[in-house]
Amino acid sequence: MVYEVLPSGQSHPGRLVRIGERVHRPTGAYSAAVHGFLLHLERTGFAGAPRFHGLDGEGREILDYVQGEVPRPPVPGWAATDEALESVARLLRRLHDASEGYVPEADAPQHEPPPPATWSGTLVGHNDLVPDNVVFRDGSAVAFIDFDLCAPVDPLWDVAVALRHWLPIRDEADLEPAHLGTVPGHRFALFCAAYGLADEDRPRLLDAMLDCCVYADGFVRFHAGRGVPAWVTAMAEGRCERHQRSARWLHRNRDALLGGSG
Repeated sequence: MVYEVLPSGQSHPGRLVRIGERVHRPTGAYSAAVHGFLLHLERTGFAGAPRFHGLDGEGREILDYVQGEVPRPPVPGWAATDEALESVARLLRRLHDASEGYVPEADAPQHEPPPPATWSGTLVGHNDLVPDNVVFRDGSAVAFIDFDLCAPVDPLWDVAVALRHWLPIRDEADLEPAHLGTVPGHRFALFCAAYGLADEDRPRLLDAMLDCCVYADGFVRFHAGRGVPAWVTAMAEGRCERHQRSARWLHRNRDALLGGSG
């Protein structure tokens, strides 16, 4: 049987293991909300998320191991293609369609800090679609993983979070090599079209993307202030300054994004 320690993110560094075709990972304060949402997605037939299989003898959650490639940094060239971008948008649309009508349990804690009140809503979104949380096969996104930040939001907020990472919204000095030479406005239009976003909603989406940059800065500060080691390190390495540069870049390029250039 396969036993493998898996790469992990900020929440569970070095603590995820694959045993056979299942992933065992520690639960956290928001796990009840995550489990309820994953069970709902399974009931709807949405195939783009791991199934929840209860807890093991150590109290860890058991999830499907999703076969495929995850584009961890540095982002590989294939993950920066237009085709990969559009596949993420289409899968996000299917996730949102599957989320319609789901009402989380009232007493299930949601992650902190919550998304801005401006973007509150009733549709449960993933809210953390960084490249590390998307599984690809043959260059197309097939599943989202790590639903720890799922919560009810305006759908545009979830789209904005995804676009912040997949466009990406970055100052030129912060771009990874795979994204050098891409045309942000072109990628913005492709993502919106693949998701099915109406033209009249795109200016408001840009407002959400700017708020995402501000929120990301505050998110790092919030968790670093609580002494969470990964976020203390992120702050020391200049993550907040990068988010601030991203916000300034978006201010400068708003019109170009809407016009399909930038």
